[in-house]
Amino acid sequence: MFDWMYLTNQSLYTILILVGLIVLMNILDVIFPNHFRKGFLPISTTRGERFFIVLLCSVSFWFLWFKFFNLPIAYSYIFVIPMDFIIMKWA
Repeated sequence: MFDWMYLTNQSLYTILILVGLIVLMNILDVIFPNHFRKGFLPISTTRGERFFIVLLCSVSFWFLWFKFFNLPIAYSYIFVIPMDFIIMKWA
């Protein structure tokens, strides 16, 4: 069915992790209802909006990483994971 796609194991794991995180965000929203919160960002955000901002920031960081560094992407997680945690916790 998906023979026209070239899915590597890494892309499959990425898709499964993203789907799992979205399902987790939905479960959290049912258990703990969302509310707008003002953090260090100049806008009031919900948990889902901060998650979307985290995804955008992470992808942008990885593109910049590929552009300016000739190192494996695994090293970028030293910066990406704390950045994601800070945005989700205090943004």
